[in-house]
Amino acid sequence: MISKLKNRSGFTLCTLLLLFFGLLYQLQVSAAPRTWIGMEGLSWPTEASCSAESLVKTIATRAFTLSAGSSTTATSCRSNYFVPKSEELSVATASNAVSGDSFFLEAIDAQGVSLAKTPISPSSDWREHTLSLGDVANKSISLVLSQHNLAKPGEKVSVRSRVEYYDRAIPAQTSLPWLLLIALPLATGALLFFFLFVAQASNLKFAAFLLFSTFVVHFRQEVFFYWDEWHVLMRYAKMGWGGAIYTHNEHFLPLFFAFYQGLARALGDYYLLFIFISLCIHSLNACLLARLLERLAGDWSHRREASRLLAFLFALSALHAEALQWAFEASLLLAQTTCLYGLLQAWDGVTTRSPKKLFVGALSCGLSPLFFGNGFATAFQLAAVLCLGALFVETQGRDSHARARLKKRFRWCFAALSSSAFVFAGVAALYIYFRDGSGHTVEDARPFENLDAVVEYLIVGTGLGTILRGIGLYPILQPAAAPIALTHLLPWIPFLDSYKATPDLVFGWIGILTAFVLLLVSCTRGQAAKTLRITAIGLVFMVSALLLPAFGRWQLGAQQSLSLRYHYPALCGLCIFLLPLFCRMLRLAYEKHNRLLTSGLISILTLSVCAQLSAAAFFHHFTAAGRSNREFISQMQSWNEFRTASPKKISWEGHKTKSSGLQPLMPPNLTPGMHPDDIAKVIHWLSPDKYQGS
Repeated sequence: MISKLKNRSGFTLCTLLLLFFGLLYQLQVSAAPRTWIGMEGLSWPTEASCSAESLVKTIATRAFTLSAGSSTTATSCRSNYFVPKSEELSVATASNAVSGDSFFLEAIDAQGVSLAKTPISPSSDWREHTLSLGDVANKSISLVLSQHNLAKPGEKVSVRSRVEYYDRAIPAQTSLPWLLLIALPLATGALLFFFLFVAQASNLKFAAFLLFSTFVVHFRQEVFFYWDEWHVLMRYAKMGWGGAIYTHNEHFLPLFFAFYQGLARALGDYYLLFIFISLCIHSLNACLLARLLERLAGDWSHRREASRLLAFLFALSALHAEALQWAFEASLLLAQTTCLYGLLQAWDGVTTRSPKKLFVGALSCGLSPLFFGNGFATAFQLAAVLCLGALFVETQGRDSHARARLKKRFRWCFAALSSSAFVFAGVAALYIYFRDGSGHTVEDARPFENLDAVVEYLIVGTGLGTILRGIGLYPILQPAAAPIALTHLLPWIPFLDSYKATPDLVFGWIGILTAFVLLLVSCTRGQAAKTLRITAIGLVFMVSALLLPAFGRWQLGAQQSLSLRYHYPALCGLCIFLLPLFCRMLRLAYEKHNRLLTSGLISILTLSVCAQLSAAAFFHHFTAAGRSNREFISQMQSWNEFRTASPKKISWEGHKTKSSGLQPLMPPNLTPGMHPDDIAKVIHWLSPDKYQGS
């Protein structure tokens, strides 16, 4: 039945279905940013229980505070009436209550009818609460702070006097059952389309399919400039192109910072274009990975299909959420590009005895750390690929000719490694010379102080972070989820409770055991020596990707090894590790014509892809931060226009004006240590026609 679809009408039908479910998935995981409409200052009558003070003392803001009475004398505080500018309004609150049901915020109309009501979550800092009012055109409403009978004497809640208006509400998060109704046919359709029309297609069609798949899974509309980006952009605004030469944390990345500054100058504040370029680089990396896998597979049957399938799974992986939702992480994407391209060129240089390709490969690999500091791991990966892969191409056998070819190949491998070592040494010298930067330093790392912690870091990062999450057996991206996940696993494997180890370490060892089982299955196909060499290359990739972070950041705990940025290159290693297994599975499916085996293979792959789609859909860190950051920029622009229109110079907080304390609040995840006036200078530098400076 499947073979009957392999014609023009089948191609059209499969393409339309893939586009349909891809669009549905995008609509579920990616929403257009809501638009900030304006703000308003509220007045609250001062009563016995409602005072003009704020629980948050670190920021000068105008607010009113409700103090709880006894359970029999519940208190409330009501603002003066006002006419809202939209159906969606938001206010910031803070509370020292223990329970989230101690206080409520409610909107009522002039007749006392409740329009919206929400409990106030305990928070020592300002937290936004949104009320959906419905149709309130030209209606007067009032906000009411009320005490629930669970509130205890001494508990208080503060509400800011600033109200924000938006064009619409934040879209509700998708439920898992509804998501699976979309993810299951999308995963099945994508795999069928791959096997029918992509597995043996031209390189251009394969690249287009990867770009489409990457866009469907990873594109998010709500992301925006975040964290480190503001400091780097501020440096560009002050120093121009000279801002590319400096050490950021422990990374000396002049090539990336020159690239990123070029993007900033060309694209301005159009952040989605930054993200689109990251998606294109990621798709290119998947294509390069497919070519590397095909070279490693050598003469194995169905090597192209297996290599492209693994590259396709690599492109879809939810582990890339950070790299593809934060444009600043293009640094690790480009580092991987230079790594993979360098490996391919070095391979060709060794196998074809081409000095030019050998030199280009060594140079490309050596420049990887100038895009991302962890690119130094490329040195280990290059040695593994050449010594365990390229060295043995067409050198099998025990005759004199085979031994002669092996000796010549060894000399070429030595030349490639020597050339790359020279380049790596030069790059390391630059790192040492420009070692003075902000953040972590090499001197603070103390790499050999606690080797047990380093080993635990590697076990958790490799076993749980890369292997279990990479193959979809642990489809959770949040680093702190292991304790909860272990409680769900204990009823099935109760003896795990007897191990005196952290949940992260338990899952790390489960991942290592899973890899060992997969290795045993891979070795049953024959050519065990070649299989072991390829899987060893994969292990070198996975471990080396975490080696420098393990030595430098073991003090932060093994859970830090689950940070998504470290697993982009490691996932390439997982694909290499699985290459022998996939070649064996596809050989059996294609050549034995076993329907049961083929159906089982498609089912396993479908479940794995579904796990990745679900994990990616429920990862909201960068979309939530991007939404609040975008909204703050709009609020800041309006506030700065108010400051500029004043005949006197007004501080950010609006001191000694009627709007004192009504300034926008900087989101906690915008960036550390920068004043809003500095943010205004950066956004003005990015797009001077749209934004005014501070």
